[in-house]
Amino acid sequence: MPKLPRTRLRPKGQLTLPPAVQRALRINVGDEVAFEQTDRGVLVSGLHAIPSEQAWFWSDRWQEMEREVDAHVARGEVMTHESVDDFLAHLDSLDAAPPRSRRPPSQRKT
Repeated sequence: MPKLPRTRLRPKGQLTLPPAVQRALRINVGDEVAFEQTDRGVLVSGLHAIPSEQAWFWSDRWQEMEREVDAHVARGEVMTHESVDDFLAHLDSLDAAPPRSRRPPSQRKT
């Protein structure tokens, strides 16, 4: 891991972060920086503000569901439709059909 540049603490407790450090932390002007005491010293992390109306998307549960969907897509377990009408007809047919297992076909018992 490359050694990053150094900086000095200013009289009012301010630090100027060199551009290489800003890039390493992936921060921009206005972002917050968090400090965490560890056994090896202080860990510095960049924080990005998330608008409150978007916080649900970043919840642990939602991110878990996003990973599940990504896995389905990667396995080709997707369905496309030629039109909105075809899509809606497909949804109607699902409502009319008896309940199915939510497990992917590869995990269903026969």
